[in-house]
Amino acid sequence: MSRFQRFTRWALLAACLLLFAAGGLLLCLSVGWEGEPFVLLGLMTAAFGGVLAWFFFADDREGKKDWLTLLLGAAVIGGLILARLALFPHAARDYNIYLSDWIAQLRQTEGLSGLALTVGDYNVPYLYLLLAIAKATRHDLYWIKAFSVLFDLLLAWFAARLTARWAKSPAAPIAAFAVTLAVPTVLLNGAYWGQCDSVYAALILGCLLMALENKSRRAWLLLALAFSFKLQTVFFLPAFLLLLMTGKIKWRHVWVFPVAFTGLLLPAVIAGRPILDTLSIYVNQTASYPDLVLNAPTLYRLFGDQSEFALFQAAALLLTGAATAGLLALLWQRRERLEDRWIDVAYVFALLLPFLLPRMHDRYFFLADALGAVYAFRHPGRWWVPVLTVGASYCGYYYYLFGASELMPPVLSAALMGAGLIAATHALLKEKKLPA
Repeated sequence: MSRFQRFTRWALLAACLLLFAAGGLLLCLSVGWEGEPFVLLGLMTAAFGGVLAWFFFADDREGKKDWLTLLLGAAVIGGLILARLALFPHAARDYNIYLSDWIAQLRQTEGLSGLALTVGDYNVPYLYLLLAIAKATRHDLYWIKAFSVLFDLLLAWFAARLTARWAKSPAAPIAAFAVTLAVPTVLLNGAYWGQCDSVYAALILGCLLMALENKSRRAWLLLALAFSFKLQTVFFLPAFLLLLMTGKIKWRHVWVFPVAFTGLLLPAVIAGRPILDTLSIYVNQTASYPDLVLNAPTLYRLFGDQSEFALFQAAALLLTGAATAGLLALLWQRRERLEDRWIDVAYVFALLLPFLLPRMHDRYFFLADALGAVYAFRHPGRWWVPVLTVGASYCGYYYYLFGASELMPPVLSAALMGAGLIAATHALLKEKKLPA
């Protein structure tokens, strides 16, 4: 890249940031932001600047990207971030019932003693964040959402880097970044709902990327970080096991996982939280909800009223185990074909497990939704598969967040998810060779 090109791109980046900051300021004034709007806006502007710097320079050292691609990408990505900021003032039901109460309890503690407090049903790393927010600000809703939005950007960045591994067009990673941010469930999860599913999903996409780049220790570390935030990381474990079995990830680096996971728990234990209580959080989570399905488009929505089938949860676990083991065995037999289809493997398991497991919530297809964006770029001819699965996933969001009634009959949303799962699995097992 010539000096003139580099100077011009820096000038373009600066102009994009100024426009973004001006648009954000107008947005804050129009929607009535409270708290520390300039600090939050500065944080988001800096994050946007980091994204643009990567696309403008780190991913285009030879200056191959045209100006139209860069400007259009900057405009779309900046607009998607501003759309998230517009949603910050909305307090969803989960915040009003749970998060605000947890923050209030943590705010009443002295110093770091809140680390030992048993609050909510999240694992302790997320409680560290809530404690920091409780102590630093009275406008906790905005900072909870800002944390999730930053991981939305990290999620999209890893999606872009995965896409860049095979994409021939220099515009493809920018498009993958934008599409990932634009997935409706990704947009609503953090910025509107105040949830943090983008944290574990971003770390899992990073884990997959590190595995494909033969950075085994980093893959183990990112898996540990993901698991420390969300139990739903188990949806990636079958794909991770295949990566281990094929040598993409090394068994000798397994020590990284327990060291990282327990290291994140230590501050709470040192502060006085009982060790057994700290280690049993996920066990308690699984026992909290007795229903066979909780508003998720799973197999069991096909049976109508699931209350009559609550006794069949053990059978559902056996079915999930058998299906997972069977698919692992089939993929192991075809392991020579897996080198160029790890996105497919991760996507299929991220659909299969929540589709068959009992007690699944509406948000539990989030990892599949994120992977679906990358899958669509890997298989442009099968773009309709993630459209089906994201559409089915969105139905659960719609009912919980907006609707007194379902967007579509639960049987239909479950059928759409099942159709997407079948199509993706069939393609994974039958296709002999992917195009280069």
